[in-house]
Amino acid sequence: MTAPKIVIPKTTDEALSLSGTDSLERIPARGRYSEEARQTRLDFLREKSGQLLSGVDKTSLRADQLRFNIENFVGSVEVPIGLAGPLLFNGQHVTGTIYTPLATTEGALVASATRGATALSKSGGVNTAVLSQRMIRTPFFKFDCLASALHFSEWLRKHFITIKEKTRQRSRHAELIELKPLILGRMIHLNFIYQTGDASGQNMTTSCTWHACQWILQEYQQRHTIEQFFIEANLASDKKTSYQSFLSGRGTRVIAEAHIPENILQQILKVSAKELVSAYQAGITGSIQAGIPGVNANVANIIAAIFTATGQDIACVHESSLAHFHIEQTEQGIYACLLLPGLVVGTVGGGTGLPQQQECLALLNCAGSHRSARFAEIIAGFCLSLDLSTLSAIASGQFAAAHDRLGRNRPIKFLRKEELTPAFFQEHMGERFNTLEHIEISEAPCHAESIVCRLTAEHTTKFLGLLPAKLYFQHQHQPLQVMLKIKPTDEEAIHTLRTLAQFCDPRLAEEIKRAGGTTFFKGCHQREMQLYQLNDSRFTSIAPQCFGQYQNQSREIFLLALEWLDSLTLMNTVDDLAGWHESHIMAAITGIAEFHSLFLGQERQVFDQFNICSMNQTTMVQLQPLWRLLQNHGLSEFPEWFSEQDQQQLQLILENLPMWWGILDRQPKTLIHGDFNPRNLAFRQTSNQLKLCAWDWELATWHLPQRDCVELLAFTLKPEQVTPAYLSKFSEYHRQQLAKAANTSLDKTQWHMGFHYSLLDFTVNRLAHYWLANTLQDYPFMARLTATTLAMINALESTTTQLGGQHHVD
Repeated sequence: MTAPKIVIPKTTDEALSLSGTDSLERIPARGRYSEEARQTRLDFLREKSGQLLSGVDKTSLRADQLRFNIENFVGSVEVPIGLAGPLLFNGQHVTGTIYTPLATTEGALVASATRGATALSKSGGVNTAVLSQRMIRTPFFKFDCLASALHFSEWLRKHFITIKEKTRQRSRHAELIELKPLILGRMIHLNFIYQTGDASGQNMTTSCTWHACQWILQEYQQRHTIEQFFIEANLASDKKTSYQSFLSGRGTRVIAEAHIPENILQQILKVSAKELVSAYQAGITGSIQAGIPGVNANVANIIAAIFTATGQDIACVHESSLAHFHIEQTEQGIYACLLLPGLVVGTVGGGTGLPQQQECLALLNCAGSHRSARFAEIIAGFCLSLDLSTLSAIASGQFAAAHDRLGRNRPIKFLRKEELTPAFFQEHMGERFNTLEHIEISEAPCHAESIVCRLTAEHTTKFLGLLPAKLYFQHQHQPLQVMLKIKPTDEEAIHTLRTLAQFCDPRLAEEIKRAGGTTFFKGCHQREMQLYQLNDSRFTSIAPQCFGQYQNQSREIFLLALEWLDSLTLMNTVDDLAGWHESHIMAAITGIAEFHSLFLGQERQVFDQFNICSMNQTTMVQLQPLWRLLQNHGLSEFPEWFSEQDQQQLQLILENLPMWWGILDRQPKTLIHGDFNPRNLAFRQTSNQLKLCAWDWELATWHLPQRDCVELLAFTLKPEQVTPAYLSKFSEYHRQQLAKAANTSLDKTQWHMGFHYSLLDFTVNRLAHYWLANTLQDYPFMARLTATTLAMINALESTTTQLGGQHHVD
C-alpha cells in the first residue's frame, strides 16, 4: 500500500491569481518574501476594502526574514507591553529578582500580577522547579483486525532503535524517548514521545514523526498491510486541553510554590488567610461541576501576555493554560502552589528569533539554547502571582471593581460629541452664540487638565473632559478660542474614588461609601458652574472668562465654555518648579486673598448661594476611620517616602485631630478654591506685573483661607527651602493681604495657628487622597509634594512646644 499523498494548499498569492477574479498579479515564488510583494498585497487590500491601512503598513519587520514565520506578509499590529514585577525567585533554574514583559490590552492585568509578585517577594520569594519536559505527536494506524494491530505493536517494540535514528535525521533538538501504542480494536494511536530541549517542538516533532512513519510504512508493508495512516488524529491533544496532558504532561511540566504570612496577605493582598481559602474552596466546587481539568483563577492571562511578548506559538495558550492551583491555610498564613503540566514554550526557533520578541526573551535572560527550563519557571512564578492576586480580589470584592465602569446601560440620553453644533450653542448657551456659524473641536491634548474630569472619564462611558475648540462667528475674521468643559456629576466622581479605593483596599472603599455625602466631591458638578455666575471682580479677575454654560439635570449635562488658556506664565508646571520664585508665590497669594475677601465670614450667604459640603470638627472626627485607612495605605504603598519619625508624626496628628479641628472650627472662614496648586493656576504677564489666573473651581469649599495658602506652598516649595521663618513670611503676607482686601483686622497669633492646623487638614484629607490616586496612576510630583508637606509639618511643630500647645510666632 502506498502512503497517502500530501496536498499542500496554495498561498493566497497563487489562489488570487489563479481564480481570475482579482487584479492582483501573480507574484513569483522567489519574490513573495520581499518588500515589493508586501506593498503589492497592501495595494490590493486597499483597493478591495477602501481602507488606508496606514497603521498595518508601518512595521519594523523585514519581509525577507519572515520566510519561516508567516505567509502573504502585509504588516504588523502593535500590542502594548507592560512590565510586571519584581518577583523574587528561589528556583532550580532561576534565582533572584525578575521583571517580566506582558503584552496585553487588558487593563489591570499588569497591576494585578505586580501586586501578587510583591506579596510573594515580601514573603521570601517563590520556589520553582521543572519536573519534566516532553512533546508528543500521535499518528493513527488502521489494520484489518485486532491480531494485525497487536503484531504491529510488537514489531514497533523490536524496531525502536531504528525508528529513533530516523527521527534524529530531521532535528538536532528532538530526542525520541518512548513509543507508546494505544490499541482500540484494529486501530492504533501511536504516541511518539520526545524531549525537545530548548524548542517548544510541535513543528519539529511533526517533521520527525512524519519522516519516521514513512520508513515504518515502507518497511512494514513489504509483508503486511496497513489500511489507513494519518499523521495526527487528536490523541496528542495538540493545542487542546485534555486530561492526558494534565496527568502525563505535554511540553514542560513546571511547578511554583510559596508561603505567605498573614500580615503580608492583609497588607498587600487586602485579604485574610481564612477569606482566601474560603474563596479557593468555592472555586474547587465550581471547577468540578464545570468539568474543568485542574483549578486556577486566570493563568491564561499571564501565559498569553508572555507568549505574545516572547514569540511563542499563540495557539498553544489553550493547552499551556491547563493548571492546578492549590491553597491551604497554615498557622502563619497560607501555603500556595501552582502546577503547569503542559506549558509549551521554547527559547529557540519559531517566533523567538524575531527582533522585538528576542529582546523580551533577553530581558528575562531566556534567549537562545539552555534557557527553556528557566523560562518555564519564570512563567510559573508569575502565574502563581496573578492567581493569588486575582483570587484575593475575588475574596475581598475588588475583582469586579477593578474593571468597573460607571454609566453602562443607564437609561439616560447622555451628551454626545456630535451634538456640539452651532444650533446646540444657539439654543442652550445664550444670545452670545446667535451668530455662531461653525465649530472646530481640537483633538490636541489639553494643558489645563482637570484631574476630576480625567479620572472620572476613564471610569464611565459618558462623553466628559476638556475640549479645546474654535468658534467661528459671522462678521468676525478671527475665531473665538474656548475650552469646553463637560463635567461629571458628583456621583460619578465619588464612584471613581471608590473604584480606586476598592482596587487598593475594600475596607477603604467601604469607608468612602459611608462618607459619600460629606466628601469634598459632593456637589462638585454644580459648584463650579455657580461660581462662574459671579460678576464680582474679585473672582472674575483671577478666573478664566466664562462665555456661557448649560445645565440639563435629566441628561446629566454640565457644560462650560471657558476662555482657552494658552501661553500663560508657569502653566502646567506641577512637575517642574524651575520657574517658580518667591515673586510668583506672592502674586498667587495676592490674587487668592482678593477672592478670599469676597465671602469672609459670610457663611449663610455661601451656603445659600453655592452647593457646598464643608467639613467641621464633628464630621472630621466621625470620619477618622477613613483618614486612618488612607494614611495607612500611603505609608504601606510608598514606604520610601516616610521615615520612622514621619510615620509617628502622622499617627500623632490623627490621634489629636479632635483637638486641632476644634481650633479650626473657631477660626474665621470663607469660600476657598480648595485645589490651589500649579495644576490649576498660572499667571498673566501684564506690564511687568504677574496676575493670578486660577481654574478648576469644582472643589471650592467653606474653609479657612489659610488652607489655600498651605496647599500652594506644599506644591511650590522644595523640602530644603522649608524653614519656620520662611513659612511665617508667606503666612503673614497672606494675612496682611486679606485684611487689606476685606478691610478688617485678623489676629496674628490666631491666624498663624490656623495656618498650622490647615496644613494638618491638608495632609490628613487631600494629600492622603493623592496617595490613593498615585497607586494606580503615577504622578511625578507626588514624592516631592509629600517630602515638602512633611518638612512643613516638622517646621511648624518646632514652633509649638507640643501638638495643641501655645503657638509661638517670630
